[in-house]
Amino acid sequence: LVVQDVAKVYFGLGARFGLDRLRAASGTIIAETPWQKQAVAAIVDDLFSYQSILASRVITEGNGKADTDPVDAWLTARVRVVERVEQTMRDFRHAASVDLAMLSVATRQLRTLLER
Repeated sequence: LVVQDVAKVYFGLGARFGLDRLRAASGTIIAETPWQKQAVAAIVDDLFSYQSILASRVITEGNGKADTDPVDAWLTARVRVVERVEQTMRDFRHAASVDLAMLSVATRQLRTLLER
């Protein structure tokens, strides 16, 4: 596997689930206490970690067919979980404003992909 293939998977997952949007939204949250600031920072760290872990799994468990997008192939085997995650991300995108609870729930939904 070459670096470009790994990058394609990593950034493909990020684009598929809007992870840049989630991380950017974290910057709009007004954290009033040190605990809230730490919570937001931890969520951002988790998003990066989940993206890396998912990319690793897609690459490791991929079928290696050149004509198939490895991200789509991996996610196809997890349709129900992917549908729930994508619904949460759609709701997140359409929200008028973002708060810590929303960011936390969206991140938790993404984590369900790691559990399957």
